[in-house]
Amino acid sequence: MSLEKIDQYIKELEAIKNYDICRQTLSNYKSYTSSLLRNNSIYLRTNKDLSIQNKKLSKELQNKNDQILVLQQALSRERERNRKTTRMKSNTTTTTTTMLPSINLQDLREF
Repeated sequence: MSLEKIDQYIKELEAIKNYDICRQTLSNYKSYTSSLLRNNSIYLRTNKDLSIQNKKLSKELQNKNDQILVLQQALSRERERNRKTTRMKSNTTTTTTTMLPSINLQDLREF
């Protein structure tokens, strides 16, 4: 074997080695990309589920807030009604007591 053929053979081996390295790198990249796509798909599905759940909870919260508002208004009306009732009771139960002078029976006998 001549030196030229040996050099050519070495170059071919290096090319094959580089090709294998590139192929392995590409395979690793494909695996990594596939993993990212799977994770992204899971993330998107989870995000969609959370978004739907968030909308439901938001509606429930709005309903609860509406119920609280209605109850607060009813409580306010009830308190006002109680205030008016209390005022009316205190106005009707207030009686004026007139103190009459005491009459001594002995004084009446003298007349």
